[in-house]
Amino acid sequence: MAHLCALYGQLEKCRKSKKKNKMKTTSNLKKIKLALCGLDGNAFSLMGAFSKQARKEGWAKEEIDLVIKDCMSGDYDHLLCILMEHCDEPDEDEDEDEDSD
Repeated sequence: MAHLCALYGQLEKCRKSKKKNKMKTTSNLKKIKLALCGLDGNAFSLMGAFSKQARKEGWAKEEIDLVIKDCMSGDYDHLLCILMEHCDEPDEDEDEDEDSD
């Protein structure tokens, strides 16, 4: 399976496709702080990491369910595009703060 960091180029392709097809996005592109790089690339593992972090950041169950449902509505590339649209890289100083606890 390809490493996730190599797949970030898919995001721009997905954005163009959504604009072209005028598709609605889930949860108005609400985002969480989650680095997808380095995670297990298994689809269920990725969705689990997303769900866990979204709950930690106070998302409602319905919001998480919408994103997960959207992830499962297509192929693996679609899943990655949806997750990448809803994830921002954590700030480096946030990571340092968590490590010092």
